[in-house]
Amino acid sequence: MRRILACIVCLGLLGLLTPVLGCHHRPDFPEVQQGRIDVSGWNFERMGPVPLSGEWEFVWGALMTPADFASERSGRASGFIRLPGLWKGTDSSGTPLRAQGHATYRLRVKTGSDSGRRTLLINTPLSACRVWVNGRLAGASGEVGTNRGEETPRAHVVKSSFMTRGETQDILVQVSNYHNVQGGLNAPIWLGSESQMGLLVRRKESFAAAFGGFFALMGFFHLAFYLRHRSEPANLYFGLYAMMWAVITAFSNQGGCLVSELYPALPWRMTIDLTLIPYSLSVPLLVMFYHALFPYKGGVWVERVYQALSGFFIVYLVFSPPNAYGLVPMLYRLVVLSMVPYLLWRFVVDLVRKMEGARILIPGYLILGISGLSDLFFDFGLSHTLSMVPYGAFAFVLSYSLLIAIRFFNAFSAVERLNHELKENNRTLKENLTLRKELAERKQTEQNLRVTQRRLTGMLNTLDDAMVAINENGEVSFCNRAFETFCGSTAQEILGISWLRLVAAEAEEKASELEARWLNTGAMPQPERVQGIVFQRGACRAVRTEVTAVRLDLEEEPMMLLILDDKIGEALDQATDRVYALNLNRRRIEELKDSLERIASSDLTTRFDLTEDLDSIDRVLGHIRGNLSMGETGSGHRHQAVAVMQLALELWKEAAGRGKVALARQSGLWKVYTDKDGWDRTQTLDKYLNEESIPQKPRVAQVIRTAEFVLAACDGVTELRSSLERHLEIFRRDRA
Repeated sequence: MRRILACIVCLGLLGLLTPVLGCHHRPDFPEVQQGRIDVSGWNFERMGPVPLSGEWEFVWGALMTPADFASERSGRASGFIRLPGLWKGTDSSGTPLRAQGHATYRLRVKTGSDSGRRTLLINTPLSACRVWVNGRLAGASGEVGTNRGEETPRAHVVKSSFMTRGETQDILVQVSNYHNVQGGLNAPIWLGSESQMGLLVRRKESFAAAFGGFFALMGFFHLAFYLRHRSEPANLYFGLYAMMWAVITAFSNQGGCLVSELYPALPWRMTIDLTLIPYSLSVPLLVMFYHALFPYKGGVWVERVYQALSGFFIVYLVFSPPNAYGLVPMLYRLVVLSMVPYLLWRFVVDLVRKMEGARILIPGYLILGISGLSDLFFDFGLSHTLSMVPYGAFAFVLSYSLLIAIRFFNAFSAVERLNHELKENNRTLKENLTLRKELAERKQTEQNLRVTQRRLTGMLNTLDDAMVAINENGEVSFCNRAFETFCGSTAQEILGISWLRLVAAEAEEKASELEARWLNTGAMPQPERVQGIVFQRGACRAVRTEVTAVRLDLEEEPMMLLILDDKIGEALDQATDRVYALNLNRRRIEELKDSLERIASSDLTTRFDLTEDLDSIDRVLGHIRGNLSMGETGSGHRHQAVAVMQLALELWKEAAGRGKVALARQSGLWKVYTDKDGWDRTQTLDKYLNEESIPQKPRVAQVIRTAEFVLAACDGVTELRSSLERHLEIFRRDRA
C-alpha cells in the first residue's frame, strides 16, 4: 500500500512539473542575432509569447537614449552580449565587463505588417533599469545612475506596453548596478500581447500566493503540532523549514516579487535579504529534519557543520552589500549542492535498513534535489530554465505530508487495536474479579460451614443420645460421637453421604417418606417419633430403633435432626425438648434483632453492643435454654476460658503467621484501638489472655466463637490444634 501511494505521488509531481519544464524549451523559438530578431511569422495569439534571447547590441559604460542612436552622437563602439546573462568577462568587441557599472542594451524587432499593442516583460533586472520602445519611455524599475549615489535600486518586475509602429520596433534598455554584487539581465525578456504578459505576471503572483500560503499553512500546522507534542522534534524542524519557504516564495522573483509589488515602499535590501537568509536557514533545517525522522549516530556532527556554514553565510549577508550572485552566495550554493549527495547516501543506507517511511520520502527528496541542481545551473549561467526549487520544495512537503498521514493512520490503527485489546483485557479482568469474588465468597461460605459444623458437632457431642443431622439434599451434615459409636463408623466416613445408605433396605421406603415430610417445608412441624427405622451398623447386623425427627434451623439452612434411642422415656423427651427449644429460642432472637434494627437511635445498639451479644447467643445456638443469661462463673471456669483463648492465639500465630491484632480484625469479635502513638491495641482481647485480668463474668460465647474461628481458618492436624479442640470441648461441656 505504501509503495502504491508513493508511486502515485511521484507520478503526480512529475506530471505537475512536466508542463512547467516543457513550456520554456520549445525548439522553434526565433533567436536574436546581431541585435535583430524577426518575429513577423510568429502568431502571438496562437503560439504565445516569445523570449527575446540571443545577441543584443550592447554599449558598456553609457546610459544612451534613443536620440543618441538616431544622431549617431554616442562616439562609442557597440558590441554584442548574450541575454540572459550577467556582466562578466568581455562583450563581443572585447570590452571588459565589471559586476558594477552601467550599460545600454538595444534590439530591433521585425514584426512585419502585424500591428497592435505589445508588451515587454523583464524579470528583476540588477539593480535598476529604464526601457524605451520606438523612442518613448515605456517602463522603469528604480532609478538608473552612473554611480552609487545616483542609483536607486528596486526589486521589481518591469512590464512595458507599447503600440507597434511600422515593420520594425526599436527597443532600448538602460541598466545600472552599483548596489548589488552582480549586475546585468539574468532572466529572459519576453514579448507578447498585453493579455498574455498580464496573464504571465498574474500566474507568477498566483503561484507565489498559492505556494507561499501552502508553505505557511503547513508550517503553522506542524509548529502547533510540535507545541502540543514536543516529543517529536521532526515537526519543529519541518514547520520552520516550511515557514522559510513561505518567505522565500513571497519575496523571490520566482513569485514575481509579490511582496514588493504589494508594498512598493519596502527597502530594496530587505527584499534581497529576506530571500537569501531563509534560503540559508532551510539547509540545516532540512538536514536536522531528516536526522529527526531517521536517527543517525554521526548525524549530530553533520548538523553542526551545516549550522555553522549557514551562520557564517547569514553574518556575511548582514554585514555586506546585498547580492544574490556574488562569490560567497555562489560558494554557499555549493554547500547546498553538497547536501544532495549526503542525503542520497543516507537514503540508500536507510533503505537498506528498511527504515519506516524512507520509501515514501524518496520522490520528494529526488524532485527537491533535481530542482536544486536546476537552480544551481541557472545561478552559474549554465542554463536559463525556470526556477524549479519551489516546485521541489512543494513535492518534498507533499511527500512528508503523506508520511505523516501514514504514520497517523498507523497510530490510529494501533490505538484502535490497543483499545480493542484493552476492552478484552477489561472484560477478562472483570471476569477474573467476578471469579475471584465468587471464590472468596465460596471460601467464606466453606469457612462458615466449617464453623457451623464444629459448632453443631460440639453441641451434639454434649448430648448422650445418638444424633445425626440431614441437610436439604438428604446428605449427612453432622453427627455426634454417640452416633459414630452406634453406627460403628467415623464422622469422616459418614459426612456428605446420603443418610439412606445408612438405612437397611427393608426400611428405605419408610425413611424416604420421613425425609419427604420433613425436608423442604416452610413451617416448623412438631417433633415426630417414627418406629421401625432399621440402621445398618457397618458389617454387623442391622439394628431396629425408634427415631425422633426434629426440624433444626441452623444458619438459615433447615435440617432434619434424627435422635436415636432404644429407650423410650424421659431422656428422649428431654433431648427432643432441648432441640425444639433451641429453634424457638433462635426465632425469638431473630425477632428481637429485627426490633432493635428498627430503633431510630443507632447509638443504643452501638453503645451496649446488643447486636454482637445477640449474634453470639444465636451462633452458640444456646446449648440449653438456661444458658442464654450468664450466671456467676467460678475461678475454674475463668481458668478454662483463658486456656482456650491462649491456645487459640498460639494456633493462629502458628498457622496464619500473624498476631492478635490481625485475629481481632479478621474475626470481627474483638475491638482494635489506635493509641496516640499510632499503634494498634487489643485491650479487651488482652484481658482474656490472663487469669488476673479476665472479667469475673467473661463473655463465654465470644470465647467459643473465637476458638471456632481459629479452628475453621487454620487447616492441618497438629498437636496444638488437638489441644485447642480438647479444651474447647471441655469448656462447652462445663457450660452445658
